[in-house]
Amino acid sequence: SYEAFKAKVLGLYPGATLDDHQYSHTDLELLVDQSSKIALKNQAQFGEYHQEFNRISSWLVQKQKISKHEQSQEFMRGFEPAFCKHLIGQLQIKASDHYPEDPYEMKELLDTSNWLLAGTSAEAPVVALSNVTSNTVMTPST
Repeated sequence: SYEAFKAKVLGLYPGATLDDHQYSHTDLELLVDQSSKIALKNQAQFGEYHQEFNRISSWLVQKQKISKHEQSQEFMRGFEPAFCKHLIGQLQIKASDHYPEDPYEMKELLDTSNWLLAGTSAEAPVVALSNVTSNTVMTPST
């Protein structure tokens, strides 16, 4: 079968398989911690953060290493305090009956973040978040 063939071929190339160790919670924490130190100023920055966050966190959710609840909490932690304050304020306006201890759904966070950044540049990001894993550190671009 194709699956048996694929398994044999991938077995010939160490590291080629997408096993249960592609990403770790540490990878997600590193991205979130580093991102939270950078002022979010435009859609390009947000897009880059969201892309990296989604790549790591979706894999962790799929492998049941984190829950959807944890995913949205971690996503919020990735915003620097000033932006997070604006985001929470706007979320409270949009969903005034939302219980404060419950995390917001990812869609709500994405939509509200995009709304807050509407009219900002969607061009090249100001910071480099690409390739953030447990072996790399995110730094502002020069």
